Amino acid sequence: MKLFVSLEKPYRWIITGARNSTVDTGVIENLENYRLPRNIDQVIGVAPGERVSCHSVQIPGKNRRNAESALPYALEEKLTEDVENLHFKLLSWQPDGVALAVVVSRTDLSQWITRFSENGVKLDAIIADYFLLPQHPRGQITLAVDDNERVYVRRAKFQGYTVDRPGFEYWWESLEKTDLTFSVNDLEFARSLQNSLRPEDSTSTSMDDMRGAVSHWNFGNDFTNWLKLANQDMDISATNVLDGVFAPSHASKFGNLSKFAGFVVSIGIAIVLGVSVYENQILKNRFSDLDSEMRTLFTSYFPDQPYLDRPRSQVSNLISEARAGRSSQTSFQLLLNAVATISPRQGATVDEVNYRDNSMIVLCKVKDLSSLDTIIQAFNGLDHVRAELLSSGARDGTITGRFRLTETI
Repeated sequence: MKLFVSLEKPYRWIITGARNSTVDTGVIENLENYRLPRNIDQVIGVAPGERVSCHSVQIPGKNRRNAESALPYALEEKLTEDVENLHFKLLSWQPDGVALAVVVSRTDLSQWITRFSENGVKLDAIIADYFLLPQHPRGQITLAVDDNERVYVRRAKFQGYTVDRPGFEYWWESLEKTDLTFSVNDLEFARSLQNSLRPEDSTSTSMDDMRGAVSHWNFGNDFTNWLKLANQDMDISATNVLDGVFAPSHASKFGNLSKFAGFVVSIGIAIVLGVSVYENQILKNRFSDLDSEMRTLFTSYFPDQPYLDRPRSQVSNLISEARAGRSSQTSFQLLLNAVATISPRQGATVDEVNYRDNSMIVLCKVKDLSSLDTIIQAFNGLDHVRAELLSSGARDGTITGRFRLTETI
């Protein structure tokens, strides 16, 4: 059995059985509460014809596959939207190069598929509503008007459209109607069209009396009625727009691929998160070790100062105070103030300062050997400071001296 269901509200539906017999019809009020009946072999979504347009275009050549590839570019000038946003279905292609096709928005297709799949209904096919219009054996064009003044038009097997009443009037006036026969579902509508063709003879409204005119054929005003008169050999696949990347089998594979890709991404995120946590823990442990070392060094260099949470700033402040001459009673500050005072005066560059056991070891670069004696004399000339030269040397033209400074009482 087949379920035909409209893709937009109201969700009208009809189930057909063998030889297109009608099993049941109705309206789905809410998709969220809908449960697909059992024994449904195929679900066909009926798209509003205003959203699926038919086109005819010349595509010369001998290969249908090449014609399908060329279709978007052949129709590009006729379309108002970028071809990358549209889905194309080649319905028919003749050796003379005439191609009949339908075009639908990719966004519309995706939304319809998603809306139904989220409510447990997989669409096997989607066709435009006007392709479900019945075709009378003696009629060339079928016209139907519904309660909302929408007009459905089907011409031959692969041509049709759905439009509002003003749009239809424009099409009717521009149509070359000579020798065309029209079958219309509404009697008053049929009479008005007949009057516009032959005002002097508007009494023929029977299909048995059709002679290149408009006649009434009461086949209903929506697809749930039209399908009761559908041809037994109606081929849904011929007008189904769910092909290519939108084919159900392709969508299923794509869905499985998407799930697999999502699974791989999830594993990747978990691995990255685990590595980040592990690295963060290592950094925390390293920071704790460094903090412990910093406390030890700070206590040895600044025995009279309390350790704060920002030791770098604390040391910088102590050095700045010493250079500014704001020394306190600590031995470290006294000796550091001596270094800051003497070194610039004697043109010496301080490379290293170490303070341990109340003495300060200073490594300086000087201009010449004689400067070493001058620096020692300068240090010893300060109050409460005693200096001695521990070692000196010259390398690559650079003279260095290592001094020990101690506080004297």
